[in-house]
Parts: sequence; C-alpha cells; structure tokens
Amino acid sequence: MAVVTSWINMRKKKKAVNSKFFTEAMSRSVSGEAMRFVLGSLSTTVVCWGSLICLVEIFHVHYLVSANFSTFIAYHYSFFLNKYFVFKQVETKYIKQGIKFLMSQIFLLFLGNIMLYTGVDLLHLNYLLVTVVMAGFLACLNFTLMKISVFN
Repeated sequence: MAVVTSWINMRKKKKAVNSKFFTEAMSRSVSGEAMRFVLGSLSTTVVCWGSLICLVEIFHVHYLVSANFSTFIAYHYSFFLNKYFVFKQVETKYIKQGIKFLMSQIFLLFLGNIMLYTGVDLLHLNYLLVTVVMAGFLACLNFTLMKISVFN
C-alpha cells in the first residue's frame, strides 16, 4: 500500500511540475507574441498614419477616403508581418488565414470608420486626435482577433 501511495504522490508532483512548466512556457509565448505584436503594430501604424497624413495634408484627399486607402495599404503589410513575425506561421495556409484576416480587418475598418466619423463630423474633433484614441482600442481588439481567430 505504501508503494502505491508513494507512486500516486510522485505522479501528482510530476503533474504539478509539468503543469507549471506548461503554464510558464505559454506565458512566455503569449508575452513574446504580445511584444512582437506591439512592435509590428508600431511599424504598421507608421505605414498607415504616414499615408493618411500624406493623403490628407499634401494631396487634400477627404479624410475618410484617405483613412480607408491607408488602412488598405496597412492591411497588406500587417498580414505578412503578423503571419511571419508575430505569430511565426510558416505554413502556406494563405487562403484560409487570408480570408479570416480580411474578415476581421473589414470588421475593424467598419468599426474604425464609425468611430472616426462620430469623432470628426459629430463631435468636431481633430481627425488625428480621433485616430490616435481609436488606435489603442482597435489594436487590442485586433490582437485578440488575430490570436483567437486567424493565426491560432
């Protein structure tokens, strides 16, 4: 009986160690992904906002048209950045991931347009201020969608 009890206790300790190792590894993985996502998001933001500011301020394109066009450019950049740099997906599941990515980005674009229109036309705020404020919210939502839905 003592041997059985000893064996059971040893299994429990081993499971606890394995569980702790798994939890720590997952924590490192998610925090690494989150850090890479933040870095990727910053570079995507430069691409998106740079084209937005150029279109509005230099070429005098309407802010909503500019926002949508700059977002379209940033989507292409962001897809490959997230696929290879953030979530390290080397499989060639372009079609499946691309469709999921596109659907999530269309949702975010729709939500962003509503927020931008509300802030600029209804609340009479500066388009850059509204863009900065909504970027934080949309970035958190985007990471969640990418992690759960697209690159899972």
